[in-house]
Amino acid sequence: DYYSSFRMIAEAGLIPDDLAVRLASSTGLRNRLLHQYETVRDDVVYYSLKPLIQAYRQYLVAVRNYVIKQP
Repeated sequence: DYYSSFRMIAEAGLIPDDLAVRLASSTGLRNRLLHQYETVRDDVVYYSLKPLIQAYRQYLVAVRNYVIKQP
C-alpha cells in the first residue's frame, strides 16, 4: 500500500528512515483529499503541506541520485 511503500524504500536504502516516516504520514492527508473521506479545511491542508513540500523535494533528489547510479 501507499503507506508501506515509503517504509520499503527506506529499508532498501534509497531514503533515510526519518524521511520515510514523514512521507508515510502524508498518506492520511492524501486519502482524505483523494477519497473525500471527510470535510477538509483549506487552512489545515495548507499548513500540513508546507513541511511536506521539503520532504518530497528530498525524496525526489534521493530517487534521482539512485537512478543516476544505476548501470
